[in-house]
This record gives sequence, structure tokens and C-alpha cells, in this order.
Amino acid sequence: EISACLVGSEMCIRDRFARRTGVAAPLLLVGLGIGASYLPGAPEIELDPEWILAGVLPPLLYSSAVNLPVIDFRRNLRLITWLSVVMVIVSALVIGAVVHWLFPEISFPLAVALGAVVSPTDAVAATAIGRRVGLPPRVMTVLEGESLVNDASALVVLRTAVAGIAAASSFSLGRTALEFGWAVLGALVIGAVVGWLTVLLRQRLDDPVLNTTISFAVPFVAYFPAEELNASGVLAVVVAGLVTGGLGSRRFSARDRQTQATTWTTFNFILESAVFLGMGYQLPGLVDAARGETTL
Repeated sequence: EISACLVGSEMCIRDRFARRTGVAAPLLLVGLGIGASYLPGAPEIELDPEWILAGVLPPLLYSSAVNLPVIDFRRNLRLITWLSVVMVIVSALVIGAVVHWLFPEISFPLAVALGAVVSPTDAVAATAIGRRVGLPPRVMTVLEGESLVNDASALVVLRTAVAGIAAASSFSLGRTALEFGWAVLGALVIGAVVGWLTVLLRQRLDDPVLNTTISFAVPFVAYFPAEELNASGVLAVVVAGLVTGGLGSRRFSARDRQTQATTWTTFNFILESAVFLGMGYQLPGLVDAARGETTL
């Protein structure tokens, strides 16, 4: 039963507990992490954000992108683009303007950076709750597609804002717009090329284990070159996943697809659970640190 659950749903065991308690699985995992942090002798864990950004986020986004129906994604591309790009940028700018107006000592680029951090919705929580309440398939496709791309949009806005902070004395709107455009365009090209080339390579292999092993390298092959070229590594990973999912459904054997689906679902489940548990585990320490620096 557990094996069937692993193949059929990314929620797996945690979803069973979520249904019993009536609490969404991501919130349940955060609560368990908070409880674990108060256990006697619980060690203090500090994670470098770069490990999460470069080591955890790419495979999570790639796994979701590969499993997203490309036809449905294309059909709802305009709405997904509006929600995941336009609304993220608008939200970041509005939040930045409000924060800068309320606290003039906070510069506008720094305030926009804060807006970029809080503007994208969470991918896992939104889809988990959507499945639980039984949203229509089209709405779920829009939710999943939007949650895939909005992280990339927010990170590009964040990078642009940070660059504006560093070059506050020589800020140029035109240069900033060009950097933003290259971050998006470069990511689209790199992700598409990586996805296409890796599919060409993997379709020639007659070994599901080797094929699946190579698939674990794809998100990193897309992410790091894009970052080195000052493009969006996260968006490149999403594009590589969409291209792989679209081409792989026609060029990979059924055995290869089944092996990859089982392996990636298990890996995705472990990573997602670890992320939410880690968030909950670190939350009490962050609150204590904040209390020492500010008022309630």
C-alpha cells in the first residue's frame, strides 16, 4: 500500500496524517519541526541559504515541471504568465513602495528586495490544499504552473534589487531593465537547450537505472551555467523540466518513465518533507533572535 502511494501521489504517508488531523500536510510538518526543536538535547542547526537555493530548490522545481502536463501548461500560459510574472513584479514594487514610505530610512531597492521575498506563493502548500479541497484540474494546472515560475520571477526581482542596492549611486533604469531581460531570456535559452540535449542523450540509453541517474543531474546542469552567465538558474531549471516532460513522454520507454516517476516521487517526498520540517525546527530560534533585536 505504501509503495502504491509513493507511485500515485507525492503526498504519501504525510497525506494520511493530514487527512486524519484535518491540517494541511505542510503546516503539519512545520508543527512537527517546531515540536522537535523543543526536545531536550535538540541540537541547533544552521543551514546556509545557498545550500537550499542551489541544492534543494532545483530538483524540487525540476520534478514538478517534468510532471506538469505541457499541453495544459500551454493552454493556460497567458494566465500563468500574468500570475507568476506580472503579479509578482507588481506585488514586489507595491510592497517596496509602502515599506519605503512607512520607513524612509529603508531605501527603495532594499524595500523592493523585501517585497520580492514575500511576493511569490508557496508551491507545495498551495497544491496540497488544492488537492485536498478538490479543485478542478484546470485550476490545479494554473496553480502548479504559477507556483513553478513565480519563484524564478521573484528571484530575478530580488537579484535586480540587490544590484540596485550595491549601485545606489550609479543606478540606471535602462541597465536594470536589460539585466532583468537577460536573466529571463538567457534562462529560457539555456533551459531549453539543456532539456533538449539531455533528452537526446537519454533516449539512446536502454538502462532505466542509468537514465534515472542522469535525470538527477539535469536540474543542476541547467542551474549552474545559467547562474554563471547571470541568468536565472531557477527559471532555467523549470524550462528544462518542461522540455524534458514534453519530449520524454514521446521518446522515453514506458519502463524508463515508470522508473523515473517512482524514484523522483520518493525523492521529491523526502526533500519537501525535510524542507518543511527544517523550517519548523529553525522557527523558534529565529523568533528568539528577533526578540533580542526588536520589540514585540
